[in-house]
Amino acid sequence: MVNSRQSKSSFGVWRRRSCILCDASFSTIETLNERQVIAVSNNQSSELVPLSRDEIVISIFNSCRHRQNAINDASALANSVMKTLLSMQTAQLQKSAIKQAISDILSRFDQAAYTHYQAFHQD
Repeated sequence: MVNSRQSKSSFGVWRRRSCILCDASFSTIETLNERQVIAVSNNQSSELVPLSRDEIVISIFNSCRHRQNAINDASALANSVMKTLLSMQTAQLQKSAIKQAISDILSRFDQAAYTHYQAFHQD
């Protein structure tokens, strides 16, 4: 391994490597598969489902539709939510914890998106 550092745009590690056979250099990005690491339990049932960043993006996007760059904003906000959830360092999350993380981030980002999210994601 020649060089290694945290990736700036994702939850991965960027590595610069060198082939031991031909001495060619190449880069890799190793990322966390959150679907295999964190399970989500519904507050009413004991069913566990994998954490889905895509569901978080869609939920945020629906609340940010009024914004000019809604998909880009939703993707960036989903990254912030994922960082928050991963920092909890637990293998199982309650759905309410995810909703709270999204609400906290939306409330700091856009009050209209926060209000829309609250209206459609009440417990």
